Amino acid sequence: MAYDALGILLDGTIVLEPTVDIAPVSLTRNAATGGAVIDLKKTGVKGLCAVMTCPSKPTTYVDSLTMAIEESDILGEPTALKTWQAVANFPVVYAMLRELTVTATTAFVASDVGRILTATTDAASDGGVIVSFDPALLVIGGIGKVVVAMSDANDDYTTAGDTVTATAGTGIGTQGAASVVSPSPAGIPGIYVVRFTATKRYIRANPVVSAGGSYGLVSVLLTDEAAWPKYH
Repeated sequence: MAYDALGILLDGTIVLEPTVDIAPVSLTRNAATGGAVIDLKKTGVKGLCAVMTCPSKPTTYVDSLTMAIEESDILGEPTALKTWQAVANFPVVYAMLRELTVTATTAFVASDVGRILTATTDAASDGGVIVSFDPALLVIGGIGKVVVAMSDANDDYTTAGDTVTATAGTGIGTQGAASVVSPSPAGIPGIYVVRFTATKRYIRANPVVSAGGSYGLVSVLLTDEAAWPKYH
């Protein structure tokens, strides 16, 4: 299945932000959002991969992008019916992430996700939100990564040996080396792939940008290649 008009869910021509994160309801591409519903009857393909490319650095701290692939047998979106059902979800893309290595002195718990991670040296400025942490930190003495979504430019966690705390939570640890930008250089999210099987006729991408920021020219494409991308 080639990358052509039959497989472009979101064409990457419109900057994706809250005013245009609108799921399409028509086979005609929406010029204001870049999105369109795809008719799988025209492609002959049911087992698919969706590929999302995020080539730009987000512009707002503590912002997130969720992207679902949805299917329906009914074109449009009748108000009396919930016709569109999710068949795949991309990983949530967070803006301005930092990653730091921590040794647990008090074991972290699942509910620490979403807490503010404070650091002793820069307690007034380091205030990123915990997005995830290594399961190794569930026990005292465990060493693992903590990923935080920065709340502003000061959330740099630069001091090795700092005590970091899941504020109003449970986990406490000692920071290792200075944090690094995650998951990729310059904070650009990159490329994501999800595999799914379609059972209905129509497919669409349904994006949601959490706040006032921009995720740039995001595109979502369909292919029947189970492994993507291929390098030659």
